[in-house]
Amino acid sequence: MQVYHIEKAVLADAKAIYILMRTVYENMTDPSLFFCDDFDFVQEQLQKEGFGIKVCDEKGSLVASLLVRYPGEAEDNLGRELALADGELEKVAHLESLVVAAEHRGNGLQRKMIAYAHNLLLQEKITYVMATVSPHNIQSRENLRRMGYACIATKEKYGGLLREIYLLQNKQISERNGERR
Repeated sequence: MQVYHIEKAVLADAKAIYILMRTVYENMTDPSLFFCDDFDFVQEQLQKEGFGIKVCDEKGSLVASLLVRYPGEAEDNLGRELALADGELEKVAHLESLVVAAEHRGNGLQRKMIAYAHNLLLQEKITYVMATVSPHNIQSRENLRRMGYACIATKEKYGGLLREIYLLQNKQISERNGERR
């Protein structure tokens, strides 16, 4: 059985995370399933706009990562899909780029990273956790649904790529983790 270590990423992990993202993207049979962010975006998330989660195997090699972003008042804040007032937009977090190396898929790493991020977001003043997923990315869609996310819209994003927009409210995170808020 494979042993994995999951933890919050630091800025020094940016290059490895970006390389993993590019590797996964370049080996996809359908590249429209994933929007690969650039290195500057990865650095920004780790440095000031959010945080990252990384999963390493027993040898210490990076095998999966998730970037979480606090979009604030940005135009691309998915909270605008909910018609949130400007003050409420500060309470939105995005699950951004999430990748798992092909040879490590099927081990529940996507769900484990999201659950880890949820635990960190419970400590913040985040009310809405949102994500976009290609309608053709069955595994990611099903994982989000199993974790309590609801699809609230389907729209073009990222320069014309069709994406489903998912929402989980912080109260639901607490309830799913057995807490009461």
